[in-house]
Amino acid sequence: MKRQPKKGSPVTVTAKPSPKRVTITPVARIGGVAAAVTTKQTNATRRALVISGFVLSALIFLLVVTVPATETRFPAAGRLLLDHQLDLVLTGIATLLLTAMLFYVTQ
Repeated sequence: MKRQPKKGSPVTVTAKPSPKRVTITPVARIGGVAAAVTTKQTNATRRALVISGFVLSALIFLLVVTVPATETRFPAAGRLLLDHQLDLVLTGIATLLLTAMLFYVTQ
C-alpha cells in the first residue's frame, strides 16, 4: 500500500514595494582636462614597460627552471645560478609584482 502524499500549506505572494526614485543633481566641472586622460605616447610607453617587465620576470623564471635540468649547471655560471636559485625566484616575483603595480597605477 502506498501512502498519500502530504499536502503542503498554500503559498501566498505579497506585492513588492515599488523602488524609490533617486534624484541626481548635476555637478559643474571646473578646470580643464582631467588628470586621468593619457595621450597615445604615454600609453605606448606604459604598454612597453609593462610588456618588458612581464617578459623579464618570465625569463628569470625560465632560467631558474631550465638550468638545473640541463648541462649548463656544470660550468661556473651554472653553479652560481644554482647557489642563488631562491634569490632569482624572489627577484622574478618582485619584478612581476612591480610590473603589475606599474600597470595598476598608470591605468
